[in-house]
Amino acid sequence: MNSRLTSPLYWPPEADATFVGIDGAKGGWVVASLKNHELTLSLASSMHDISLPLTYRALVDMPIGLPDSSRRACDAQARALLGARRSTLFSVPTRKAIYASSYREACDINARLQNSKLSKQLWNITRKIQEVDTFLHSSPSLHHSIAEGHPELAFISLSTNKDPLPPKRTTEGQEKRIAILQNCLSKPLNDSIAQFRNKHSRDVDITDILDALALAALLHRSHGEAHFLGDGALDSFGAPCRICYR
Repeated sequence: MNSRLTSPLYWPPEADATFVGIDGAKGGWVVASLKNHELTLSLASSMHDISLPLTYRALVDMPIGLPDSSRRACDAQARALLGARRSTLFSVPTRKAIYASSYREACDINARLQNSKLSKQLWNITRKIQEVDTFLHSSPSLHHSIAEGHPELAFISLSTNKDPLPPKRTTEGQEKRIAILQNCLSKPLNDSIAQFRNKHSRDVDITDILDALALAALLHRSHGEAHFLGDGALDSFGAPCRICYR
């Protein structure tokens, strides 16, 4: 069933909502929730295990809206905005490639449909992409509250300094991202991040936490108002092919 959205490229403000950022991690999904500057960090083993409040807006750092053949307009638009950080966003391969049974099969399928193969890095997260895809199939109305985000785009939008950020796996890159997040929130972040990281050291990386926080902070700062890149296209299951950018 297709879920036709009134405006697939815009969410109006929802000031009373909880704003949620979700990022895939080794041990499941890092979930950052913000309401009235109160932060909650949690780890869920699957998308179905994420506890979402009655009223919420959520951004997930995972492709939503899988093309059958043509490339998504939102990916090209996002890379243009990312500039020097464009390599952090890959073109989403076809649905058939995402659901292939092997890496070689996925490359063969995508070479035929999009004239390109998949990187190993992308192949390694296809199970996560499938998990989000099937979760959203369970209720098309979820697209009114859950959408795709990209942490680097979020940091660009949140930052007052438009110079390119250092890579997120460097100490300097992490410190600058924490500073950007701290400027958006009234309460200190370092203790919350450290406690959560220590508790889940085997299952999450510091970059997973910062990415989830960036997506939540982007929504929190705008009271849930969101604008999306894309051309309004929906995939074959009615999922909008879009990426939140401000």
